[in-house]
Amino acid sequence: MEPIQLLMFAVSLAAGLLLGYFYFGLLWLTVRRLPHSRHPALLVQLSLFGRLLVVVPAFALVMQGQWQRLGFCLLGFLIVRQVMIVRIRPAVPVPLERAESGRA
Repeated sequence: MEPIQLLMFAVSLAAGLLLGYFYFGLLWLTVRRLPHSRHPALLVQLSLFGRLLVVVPAFALVMQGQWQRLGFCLLGFLIVRQVMIVRIRPAVPVPLERAESGRA
């Protein structure tokens, strides 16, 4: 494998990481705004459309006709998804009985 190919794969992975932070970051902001929105369904639809409007062409641009680049970009995208799931997941709630007895 040529060094330039390795560089392009690294750039594709980095682009996937950036696209993932963009996509899932805006998704998280959208979810946080839902309780305060007057039109939550419209907010979700517009958010999805806007995120896809940026991410899909960016994937095509990164790919440049090579499925390997798309694979590395998608890998970066999914890594960000997993990181955000772990970081945003709420703590496990304490059962009510244990919380009332003071043994939490």
